[in-house]
Amino acid sequence: MKPLQLTNKLAMATLVLLACSCDPDPCLDLYALDQLTAETQEWFLDESVGNQILTDKNGISQTLILGQTYANSHDNSVEDACGNTYGSFDFSIHYHTSISPLTFMVDIRGDAITENGFYLKIDTRNLQTGDHNVATYYFATRSSQDNNATITYLDNFQTLAWEYQDVLQITFHHSSSVNSVKSVYYAKSYGIIKFSQENGNEFEVM
Repeated sequence: MKPLQLTNKLAMATLVLLACSCDPDPCLDLYALDQLTAETQEWFLDESVGNQILTDKNGISQTLILGQTYANSHDNSVEDACGNTYGSFDFSIHYHTSISPLTFMVDIRGDAITENGFYLKIDTRNLQTGDHNVATYYFATRSSQDNNATITYLDNFQTLAWEYQDVLQITFHHSSSVNSVKSVYYAKSYGIIKFSQENGNEFEVM
């Protein structure tokens, strides 16, 4: 009797394990994905924004030149076991400055494959030294996982001329050149509104 009970228990345990191993992936939370998509796309650069004049505290000005922008989207990029599908999108902005040898690349993406699929990434480069830094802000967790940068969400931020709502302050911890970017301020819909360098120079949108 006892061996039979043991055999039955082992068989039941095996069935449970097999059932667990065959469970389908959880269904996509379409409402949450729609919310994330809407929030992420609000950070796209508004079509009315073009080249902007930046000025430092000494009155020295230069132009933040908006280069090529790129936008793309795909339908049905991911499908779950419930038959639901969801698309993906990406939006890229390239900037360079008229005086400082600096470039900025901003990538804003949305993809339901992973929790961290909705993000804003900024890449800064010093064209003279080759020094560059990258930081990524994830909208689902409202956080960054970068060791070399801190990203702070600011509800309001005042420049020399304007007050902006919803601004990401990206501060890099280490750079190899005093002329490289120390921090960047990116405002929802407006793009880059300020940056500072390791040498203390700060340029803001006028």
